[in-house]
Amino acid sequence: MTFSADGTSHRSINYNSRHVHLIAEDYTSPEGSSKQQVTRTFGIQSSKDGSSEEAIADWENTLKKIIDLYNNSPLGKRSGGLLKFIELLINLAGMSTDHCAKEKKDARLLETLKAWAVDQHLGEEKMLEMTLEEVCDYFKKAEEEMIRKAGGVNKWNKLSDIKKAERKAKMIEEAVAELGKEEFDNLSDEEKHIFRLFIWAGCGCHKDLNTIRGGYLAVAAWWIENGLEEEHPVLLANRDNDPVVQERATALEKGDTLTPAQERAFHKSTRGAIKTAEIAGAIFNNKDDKRGHHDIFRYWWWEHVGVPFTFPDTSNNRFQSYCNAAAALILYGDKFKDFLESLRINKQNPTLNHMELNLWKALHCTSTVTELAVLAIYAEAVSYPYMKAICTSDAQKKNMLDLGPFHSRVYDHMQKIIANPDILIGKDLDISESYKTATLDGEKWQNPAVVKKIFDLIPTLPHFHNLLIAFFKGAAQTWERFTSEFAPGGLIDEATAEERELAHMPATNDENEGLLGSFRRLMHYQPQLTLLSCNALIMFFRNNTQAFMETKFTEEDYQYIHKLGREANGEEKKRRNELTDFRDQRQAKKTARKEVWEQNAKATAEQIAQLELVFDKEKVPGLKGTSLKDQLRLFKSAGAPNLKQGPMPTKVADIRKALVDAIDLHTNGAWKLIQDEGSEGENINLSEEEEDEEDEEDEEDEEDEEEGWEDIEGYESE
Repeated sequence: MTFSADGTSHRSINYNSRHVHLIAEDYTSPEGSSKQQVTRTFGIQSSKDGSSEEAIADWENTLKKIIDLYNNSPLGKRSGGLLKFIELLINLAGMSTDHCAKEKKDARLLETLKAWAVDQHLGEEKMLEMTLEEVCDYFKKAEEEMIRKAGGVNKWNKLSDIKKAERKAKMIEEAVAELGKEEFDNLSDEEKHIFRLFIWAGCGCHKDLNTIRGGYLAVAAWWIENGLEEEHPVLLANRDNDPVVQERATALEKGDTLTPAQERAFHKSTRGAIKTAEIAGAIFNNKDDKRGHHDIFRYWWWEHVGVPFTFPDTSNNRFQSYCNAAAALILYGDKFKDFLESLRINKQNPTLNHMELNLWKALHCTSTVTELAVLAIYAEAVSYPYMKAICTSDAQKKNMLDLGPFHSRVYDHMQKIIANPDILIGKDLDISESYKTATLDGEKWQNPAVVKKIFDLIPTLPHFHNLLIAFFKGAAQTWERFTSEFAPGGLIDEATAEERELAHMPATNDENEGLLGSFRRLMHYQPQLTLLSCNALIMFFRNNTQAFMETKFTEEDYQYIHKLGREANGEEKKRRNELTDFRDQRQAKKTARKEVWEQNAKATAEQIAQLELVFDKEKVPGLKGTSLKDQLRLFKSAGAPNLKQGPMPTKVADIRKALVDAIDLHTNGAWKLIQDEGSEGENINLSEEEEDEEDEEDEEDEEDEEEGWEDIEGYESE
């Protein structure tokens, strides 16, 4: 049994889709005599936040609800056995997700939870073999250790009953786990391996997506690494940044100093194939139906090109949408230019808007077209065949863990093209036959017309070969990183056929991705639906519920379900309240923490304000503890230049050295205290008489100034 999951946000709430992949009874077979690999959904659950810790808590709650429901049901009682949370976790053999760090952390925490369940299970089994006297002695020792850690009997007796109960429960759990660990150590290596079996694998679609990204980043870096900034693809600055970028270009021509705003606008602006595909998607197939040209583009295309065509959905960032967009822009580049020209002429003010003008510039830029061609040819050679194979494997319910050799073959194919690009783009290749060595699967090109167009363009694209190799190198490096679970010597590589079957998981994460997408669309069209109603629909149709009920249910099972349905009133309100209460509690904790921090900071500042700086280096070695740290804070607040930037030293030796350096800098005149700067040029060793005389002179000066002001005011009034 394995799990899979994915998450998204909808209307500012985090939602998670979760599935289980396991061997289950085939309800279509006579009397359920056969079993099959199936995928069942747990539905959609809202989450209090997006943390992994909260995700694991949600997993626990979901599983425990299912266990309670089954154990209390007539069906569960008829089966004669109880479903246990620990036993479910022990049977968990792995998890498949996408490649984001959060989902990987979820998998690691689930693996830790399984290890806890194994220890608990083995500990309980060991206790059943012990006599009552042995069990009592064992827990007596554990209780004595608990009291000792609490500080002794007196301190233990001062604890509240709730605290005592909490610590006793924790003590029992830890004592059982300790027994379990001892039993685990006595198992054979094979038994240990089965108990600890937990394999993670990433979604195949996300491997391809990230590989394309890695390849394109290598292409973008190639221009800079080879000093070809002047031949870069044309800059496609947005409407706000474009005027500032133009000012920057003018300043460079005149030799003027660039402003920070000009530099920021330039570096924030992007260029190249990906940006071009993104702009084209926003113009021709915007995710907002009120923006872009949509049907007017489709109608024009049908009339002038003769085929129905919808531009790839780069506006929604679908899998392979950028590769598809690159192929379309390469194959029909002239037609897109014609449409933009038609668009311009038909406007009341015959000019393209800023976004349309950016696309026009990109389509006329040789470097941008080169990048588009590289992206399109990679898709034909690697991406399309891989996605076809991985999605077919998923549809055929093949095990992702059995696809290690296939993923190695993808890497090997990339390396072959890097070593000899001619097998893909050689001058003497017959396009009708070249697919046999050029494509990953050796099957025909998905879009032969695109490949032919690229071959026709290659003579006009001076950097095509170099960019192609750069793309494949970047893609190969990224591929190696995103297929690390299949590395030689890893869990999947060393797993036996039986273990891989125990950890059977799909090749893609389509179940969760698709379910979340369906959920968002369903809630868009039926916002009145509660999450409970939504899950009822989802789970009924996706979990083969009708066949299950027809096979397993009796009249009392239907009555039990009806009873649960009536009791479910108020669940939606409870869910909403939990989300709100969680945020309120977090806000209260953060506010209280901030208040404590401010109070501590104020107290520390007041304490430091009463201290004096120590400028005697001989006294620094004698400073310890709080006194040493206070001096460090004092020197920093006084403006010591060596303490202005970077982290504050934390080790005693480093703090003392920093203080000595600050004293030396002050002695050498590198920095001065505020009072020093205020008294600069004055004699600070005045006698009392001189001070009195100076005070009198100051008073006379003040009187003269006041008289002068009166004269001026009188003059102005006249």
